[in-house]
Amino acid sequence: MRSPARTPTARARQTLHSAACRGAVLLGSLHQRPENVLAGHLSWSNYRLSGRPNTVRIEHHKTGALVDLPLSDRDGPLFPELTAYLDGLERLGVPIVLMKPERPSGAKVAVPRPFLLRTARNRVRAAARVGELRDDLTLPPVGTAA
Repeated sequence: MRSPARTPTARARQTLHSAACRGAVLLGSLHQRPENVLAGHLSWSNYRLSGRPNTVRIEHHKTGALVDLPLSDRDGPLFPELTAYLDGLERLGVPIVLMKPERPSGAKVAVPRPFLLRTARNRVRAAARVGELRDDLTLPPVGTAA
């Protein structure tokens, strides 16, 4: 039997985590389009609101309508893997999903920046190959959970 760290799925998860792209995939659980998550439409100020810590506020990017989505109910967490992941992320800026850049030699700081959609898709495909998953796997299409 393979050790858990050597399974294809574990290798894919590790690749996604190291690519800092897993957040975009997991946020499909919140019914957000990947391109909107990557563009910063979901920010830390919308996650676990002050006075409503079991809520995430979703802004519909076309209409501007705000919807409060519960993160738990009487039976417990609705998205346990997602909230555990987000709660453990380093906050690099206002948007939840940002790339953590390497600091160029001689530079004083490295500024986090948003993912390009094509970069995120390429990293998801690379993780799928490492995990021996379907070769056409990419970010989830609109309206589907990750």
